[in-house]
Amino acid sequence: MREGSLGQRSPTFVTWLWGRKNWAKRCVSTQVIGIIGSSIELQCSYPEAESLNYSRNRILWQIKDRFSCFVAGYFPNENMEKYQCQEFKQRTLLNEPKQGSASLQLSNIRIADEFIYQCIIQKNINGQFKLIHNESISLKVAANYSKPVITGPVQLGEEVMFMCNSSHGYPEQRLYWRSEINNSTMNITVQFTKELDGTFSVFSTLKMKVASDMKLRCTIEHKQLHQNITTTSKHPDSFIPSFLIIITFPTAIQFFSALLALQFLFYLGKVTFWIYSAQHPIYFPMSRHSNFSRRLGLER
Repeated sequence: MREGSLGQRSPTFVTWLWGRKNWAKRCVSTQVIGIIGSSIELQCSYPEAESLNYSRNRILWQIKDRFSCFVAGYFPNENMEKYQCQEFKQRTLLNEPKQGSASLQLSNIRIADEFIYQCIIQKNINGQFKLIHNESISLKVAANYSKPVITGPVQLGEEVMFMCNSSHGYPEQRLYWRSEINNSTMNITVQFTKELDGTFSVFSTLKMKVASDMKLRCTIEHKQLHQNITTTSKHPDSFIPSFLIIITFPTAIQFFSALLALQFLFYLGKVTFWIYSAQHPIYFPMSRHSNFSRRLGLER
């Protein structure tokens, strides 16, 4: 059955849909956090002392203001699976009603599950089902960011640059740098990128003048999950001299090209000198050795 086709639904379910316009006045609202890929139990706390059961109660979980389908539910003597929203099939479990609870388990949480859900309970009173409880639960979806990775430093004149990146978190959160010594907040640039799965990656750069202490901390602050994930740079405290240059890939190519050129010129000079020496032998005068030569009888 196609979602939204009210004409094909049973009279019982149509009556249920049209009877919801006055439920909001009896609504209780709460908020929960669900982790992407995990499961969560949406609690529906029934305040009455009596227990709920399938013989005299109707239980329905729906997305607020969506009337074409529902998340999960039970009507006595009614097949409710055909009315379930397609995106929730095989991902919901309506727990056995018990005293004070009609909870729903939602598995494999996705970013698209971020809605306000309504738990609606009716009771058969004198042959008619009447509303006895309506509760709204706001589901906020979140995901942990990976542990930040610090790279650098790269020397840029009198400054050095550090980089920090983290990925697959949700939603966008705050990234900041701090010095290990004075714990002061740094000025940074931050860029978020949305990945194909809807999560975010973050890349940050920090430029600063060369200092005697280069220990830094890069932190992702996740407010929804009440977590701070921090990485500390492993660079030594000692001063980084200005002639220490971290060579990037393009610079490395230029450096080694120049080195090979110098080596080629050195060997070319040696070969040229050898050829010249072979063609122009050098003769040393023997005048200083004439007396010695005469003594040996080398001269007449």
